Amino acid sequence: MALADSVNLWRHLCLRCKPGFLAFVLVGDFVYVDEKIFPAIFSNDGTVFERILRAERIMLGLDAVPSSDGNAIDSYVRISRAAALASDICSANLSALSSMWPGKLQNALCARDPGGEASRFVRLTVSFGDNPCGKDYLACGDPAKRIDFDIADTLYAVGTGASASNLLGNPKSGPAVDLDAVMLHEMGHFLGLGHLQMKNQPAGFFPAAMLDAYRRDFCISIAETMMLNSMTEEGWKYRATACSGLRRPRSAR
Repeated sequence: MALADSVNLWRHLCLRCKPGFLAFVLVGDFVYVDEKIFPAIFSNDGTVFERILRAERIMLGLDAVPSSDGNAIDSYVRISRAAALASDICSANLSALSSMWPGKLQNALCARDPGGEASRFVRLTVSFGDNPCGKDYLACGDPAKRIDFDIADTLYAVGTGASASNLLGNPKSGPAVDLDAVMLHEMGHFLGLGHLQMKNQPAGFFPAAMLDAYRRDFCISIAETMMLNSMTEEGWKYRATACSGLRRPRSAR
């Protein structure tokens, strides 16, 4: 859930990304589907190709679909992979769309053609264990590859409000840190963003999400939104290319 929430926030800030950017996210036994296109692609109304066409029109903004909960930022609908497989997507012949999102979605859900063109989507590995960046770091993110969380020396608070008492990690490691805040930071690394320099931190604002040290009240700033959209240019020289860690609070070192 923390992973889906962070992906959802970043994708809505990427104004230069292609339509449908991260509209589908497969996480273990679940698939997260953009709530606007979920009814179009997973309903029983029409053939598979008719539903794909409706979903494409929604992605391109040609058909307006209001948010189900009235929020300006759309969310994901989480369904089990088994429920997705129960639809006729897996039985459809989408070979003509193998390099487009319908073919990639079919390949991801139905494990088709593992070495073919349709399998070339980004895979993220999320690990909870020891941190390869070292003991001074809570987690590290490797662009387009993986995110590693240190639970051997860290206690994470999972969720917010009444559910914030759900804990993950080592209870002897000191005060808990917010898993959502750390996930948001590391997802930025995964998408190709490096650390934001303190001198570029917007004045009078919440701590930026991509500062190199943990702050509980992370918030994505205008500077990071500009970084995210610059990342869409292949020649952008500031793209993160190596694994970067998020430093622990000084009191926890």
